[in-house]
Amino acid sequence: MSNDKLNLEIKTGQFKDIFTLFNPSTIQHSDELTDARREEQDLKEELRNTWFWTADGPLYNTENKEPTLYLTRLSNNLVFRHFPESVDQIFCTGNYTPDPKEAKKVTEAEDTLVIPLRGLNFEKHDNNEFGYFKFPTLNHKLNKYQRRLVERAFGQDNFERNMKMLSDADIKETRIWILNPNYVKEKTKKGVYIARVARLYDFADDWWFYADGRCLGDRSGSLRGGIKSVAEGSSKKISEVSLDQRIKILDESKIKDPSELRKALEFYNHNKEFLFKQ
Repeated sequence: MSNDKLNLEIKTGQFKDIFTLFNPSTIQHSDELTDARREEQDLKEELRNTWFWTADGPLYNTENKEPTLYLTRLSNNLVFRHFPESVDQIFCTGNYTPDPKEAKKVTEAEDTLVIPLRGLNFEKHDNNEFGYFKFPTLNHKLNKYQRRLVERAFGQDNFERNMKMLSDADIKETRIWILNPNYVKEKTKKGVYIARVARLYDFADDWWFYADGRCLGDRSGSLRGGIKSVAEGSSKKISEVSLDQRIKILDESKIKDPSELRKALEFYNHNKEFLFKQ
């Protein structure tokens, strides 16, 4: 069903709580939200002042020794497809590790964007996990890989009009955030894939697009799509994820090295105030 035939709504809160409110097949991608911010004048202020988790599916692997981003459309978003187990795993470990055979099939889908990370002129952030590349909203000079990713995030058909909208709003430069190629290479040994959640920020944060999201306990994030009917039910709240379930997630993640387990537990402890606070 196309979005123009839906009554689209915005819901704000922790990802796991608001995701269950939507028909997952209707949640909007980053390019759709960008177009809406320009086209939907009656909702312009709300759309431009809200940051969203998006239907784009960031998936990473090392292909022929090259750390690679596969950005899927909604139908192949493995975090969405395997909710809530995928989100529980991201909460506990920082990554979702899907079945390699299923992930491989997703990377070969016609509408999956395949980008070698080293082709993006990556700028390292202040840690080894992620970074970004930046570009001006007008007079942008992008290489072929940057261009493909930027158009996927901000709209291929309306790219120049959308960039003008940013420039007119005094956003002269924006960024796309991705995982560090070295981090991907380390985490995807022996055929492992890792998945994250995509985010599109608001005007106040210069409209940055993130293909590296993992902090799903943030209560200020939103989704936009068609709402489920009451009869379709709901999922458990984050606070109902038991200790045994979290231990099971860690075990299924095949974390054997003690230092890696410690990092996972530190990540959980750092975020638990967001994950389990009601």
